Amino acid sequence: MASTASVAAAVPVSAGWRDWRAWPRRVTQLWRSSLRFRTLVITLGLTAFAIIGGFVTMALAIQNDLFESRVNQVQAAVGRATATAQDTLGAAQVDGDSAALEALMSAVLTSLTRQSGTDMIAAYRVSNEPSALAPQDFNKGGLEADMITPGMRTMVQRDAEQRWWQSIALPTAQGTAPGVVIGQQLIFPEVGAYEFYFAYDLAPEAATLRFVQVTLWLVGGALILLIGAISWFVLRTITVPIA
Repeated sequence: MASTASVAAAVPVSAGWRDWRAWPRRVTQLWRSSLRFRTLVITLGLTAFAIIGGFVTMALAIQNDLFESRVNQVQAAVGRATATAQDTLGAAQVDGDSAALEALMSAVLTSLTRQSGTDMIAAYRVSNEPSALAPQDFNKGGLEADMITPGMRTMVQRDAEQRWWQSIALPTAQGTAPGVVIGQQLIFPEVGAYEFYFAYDLAPEAATLRFVQVTLWLVGGALILLIGAISWFVLRTITVPIA
């Protein structure tokens, strides 16, 4: 009889937890009646808050470090490439020959592609005055004019000595990928300044960041579960003898 009564009493409790609509009432009852449950919930809540806060801070720090390191790297590469190209342009003699200017542009573009480490390059003449000698504007490697904001172009046109950069979205087969574009002027003999832009794909850095974030979330979840299990064991060890 005792065994039968025990089974009969257990059935409504199990049925109650199977009914998800009764969960708020059940949890409220546990919160009011169980010191062990309240202690466990508070412990897990504070632990989760501390772990998530720490991991979010780490993820942001890693993200900023990855981005800044890559931007510094590509700026240094563009700086070396444009310095070499400007030395070549400064020493060139074209004598009003448009064919010589076109050949010079082609040679400079080859040098820039090799030294900058990207084939996504665009060039636009700064002056709006027509010129029969000036090489035509061009886009290479998928970098289009509409990817560069007017504000970026204004800053590059305004200062011939400064190098500028901006985050952009690069089109891919899957949609878009994060990227960065570097802009700087180069001065061509007899025709004046050109805006040169160099775009770099940051998809590898984004993939690294996603891996780090997923790893942090998995480790954080495992830590919360482990701390919850330890807390439950300690609480049960203490409260059962007291009860």
